[in-house]
Amino acid sequence: MSRSNEEAREEAHGEACEKAREKEIATRPPDYSAPVTNQPLEGTVVRLVRLSPDHAEALFPSASDPEVWRWMPRARPETVVQLREWLGEMTADPTRRCFAVQRRDDGTLCDNLR
Repeated sequence: MSRSNEEAREEAHGEACEKAREKEIATRPPDYSAPVTNQPLEGTVVRLVRLSPDHAEALFPSASDPEVWRWMPRARPETVVQLREWLGEMTADPTRRCFAVQRRDDGTLCDNLR
């Protein structure tokens, strides 16, 4: 076998390996094992703060809107206590990343993300 054929085969093998690696990386599920810190994510208008059961009272008015729950897989909480319990369940799960949206200008909680 001539040197050029061997080089071409090695090059083709390298390209195939690179494509396989790219495909494996693209289809790999996200790694959620990184620890979640309590540091807020700052934007220009809002910040995302770690969601807490203590946010139940502030979030209850928006959580009371039936339209918000229209496509949700669970029933709308009827009381602040029910919302607090649900937030406690959500935030106790280490695989979930749950945040509350807080306005930067006055600290008011607007919504939550999960």
